[in-house]
Amino acid sequence: DVQQLPVSMDVKVFSTKTEDRELVVASRLDTKALHLHKDGQRNLNNVTFVSAIFDQKEDLVQLQRGQAKLEARDAQLQQVLNAGLTMDSKFQLKPGIYRVREVVTDSEDHHIAALSRKVNLSAECCATREVVSIQPAPAPQPTVPHEPAGHQTSPSTKPSHEDVQPASTNT
Repeated sequence: DVQQLPVSMDVKVFSTKTEDRELVVASRLDTKALHLHKDGQRNLNNVTFVSAIFDQKEDLVQLQRGQAKLEARDAQLQQVLNAGLTMDSKFQLKPGIYRVREVVTDSEDHHIAALSRKVNLSAECCATREVVSIQPAPAPQPTVPHEPAGHQTSPSTKPSHEDVQPASTNT
């Protein structure tokens, strides 16, 4: 593992209507450690998250990539830094033993974090799903869209808010 960026990874396994399992990889980056490029009143950095699943033979099974384009105005900077970035990647997998690899990089300092964890989808099944309640909308936060392997988000595209949420303050 490499830890040039403060990233944590949580893995949950859920049952599905079939024999498959849903594996959710939740990654959190503490954005206070990011170096941001100053452009007028904007503070900029691009963060890339890659979640990869490998089988017992170390063959790549699935890959998801997301990018967050941080563009925080000076007035919002502290709020964005305190919130951090989280990304959830969801995978549908057959029961078995896999290795989850999360790699996070930034565009300014080119730092990297790489974390691995072995997961037994037969033995570690299954977490209960939480009921989501409707709450007031949070302040706008940077977002990370999921992209299939080989696809890139256009630099001018603003990703949707569905995939990244402000990190929980209960840590």
